[in-house]
Amino acid sequence: MSFPLFSKKIFSDKLFSILLICGLVLNILLWVLVIWKVRPQEEPLFLHYNIYFGIDLLGSWQQFYLMPASGTVILLLNSILAILLPQKEKIISHFLAAINIIAQIVLIVACILIILLNF
Repeated sequence: MSFPLFSKKIFSDKLFSILLICGLVLNILLWVLVIWKVRPQEEPLFLHYNIYFGIDLLGSWQQFYLMPASGTVILLLNSILAILLPQKEKIISHFLAAINIIAQIVLIVACILIILLNF
């Protein structure tokens, strides 16, 4: 089954393709980081740190996986919206694809900081 709209839009615009691939690679890196560092454990993990109040959210190790999962949801929604936009709206498609990269970088930095706080 072929989707000509999807393949034509993704592969004809080089910048759009590069932005989508970069967002996907960063999301995979986020998943690898969390799977590599977070192990099942009994004691709760620190899930949020605030410079004013310090640690303000504790949770189980499973809740740590919500961060890369939210990155995946952001990646999928923005990519689908960008692909479904008409060809005339290239700037919006590029903007949505760039937002994927920014969101993944923010999530990676947050994960690294929370991992350093816990381990």
